Amino acid sequence: MPSEQANPSPPSSKTKLALLLCLLLTTGACIESLAHLMRERRQATRLVEAGIANALLIRPSQDRRQVLFAGNSLVYDDLSQSDLQQSLGPGFLAHTAGVPGSTYYDWRYGLRALFARGSQPDVLVFSISPSQFLRGPAATPAPVALLWSLREILDYRREERLNLNQLTELLLEHYSAFYLMKDTTRIYLRKFIPGYESMVHHWTAPPPTAVPQSAGDTASSYKKRLANLAAECGTRTQLVLMLSPTNQAEDEALEPALKQAAASLGLPIVEPVAEREWPLAKFRDDRYHLTPPAAAEFSKLVAADLLRKLAAPQNRAEGQ
Repeated sequence: MPSEQANPSPPSSKTKLALLLCLLLTTGACIESLAHLMRERRQATRLVEAGIANALLIRPSQDRRQVLFAGNSLVYDDLSQSDLQQSLGPGFLAHTAGVPGSTYYDWRYGLRALFARGSQPDVLVFSISPSQFLRGPAATPAPVALLWSLREILDYRREERLNLNQLTELLLEHYSAFYLMKDTTRIYLRKFIPGYESMVHHWTAPPPTAVPQSAGDTASSYKKRLANLAAECGTRTQLVLMLSPTNQAEDEALEPALKQAAASLGLPIVEPVAEREWPLAKFRDDRYHLTPPAAAEFSKLVAADLLRKLAAPQNRAEGQ
C-alpha cells in the first residue's frame, strides 16, 4: 500500500498579508533611511554653497575687520561661526567657508577667483590638515563649480599639466549641474561604503619603488604652498595658518614641518589646542572631527588665539 505523502498546506490569507506588510515596512524603512541621508547631504551642500556665496560678498568695512575662515572639513565641522563672532567681538565680522574634502589646489585657485570677483577680507584664516596639505593635484566639485571661473580651470590645467580627460571633467563640473550633482553625491555616498576609502587608497598609492619625501622636502613643499597662498592674498589680505587637532599620528608627525614653514614666511599660526591634547571623548565617531560641543569650545579658543596674534606688533598692519 503506497505511503501517503502529506502535501503542505498553502499559506493562509493572514500569513500572506503579514508577509506583505513586513515587505512593505522593510521597503518603507529603506526608502526613509535613504531619503533622510540624501536630505542631510543636501543640507550640507546648501551650507557649503552659502559659505562660498557669503565669502564672495565680503567687502571692506570702516569699523570692522572682515575675517574669513576657509579650508576643508576642519573649518566646516570644527568651527562654529556664531561662537567665532561672539568671541571675536564687535570689531570683527567672522565668515566661514568650509568645503569638506577640499585640497590645497582647490583653495590656491579658489582664492585667485575669490579676489578676482571682488571679495576683500582683511584676514584669511586657512586650515587643512598637515597630511592633506601635501596631497597631489586634486580638485573638488564644489569649489570648481561655485568658485572657480574658466580662467582658474585653464590656469590649473596649464600649471599642473592636466590631460584632456582631467580638463573635460573640470569643465563638466563647472558647467553641468547634472554632472556636479552626480560627482558630489558620489563623494558623499562613498563614505558610507565599508572599505571604499582604503580600497581607493590602495589603488592610487604610489608604487613601492617611490622614494618617500625627506623632512627637508616636506618642509620645502609646505613653504612653497604657503607662499603661493600668501601670493594669492596679495598685500591687502593677511594670511593666517590655523592648525586643528585631528587625532591622527600622521598629522602629529608632519605638524612641526608645517609650523616651521609658516614661521619662516612670517605667517601667524593659530593653534589653541595641540595635536593629541584633547581626549577621544571630544571627537566624533570618526575620531577625526570634533563633536558640536567641542567645536564650540574650540571656536572660542581659536578666536582668543587669533586676537592675540593680530594684536602682536608685527601683525597690526593690514595685509602682509
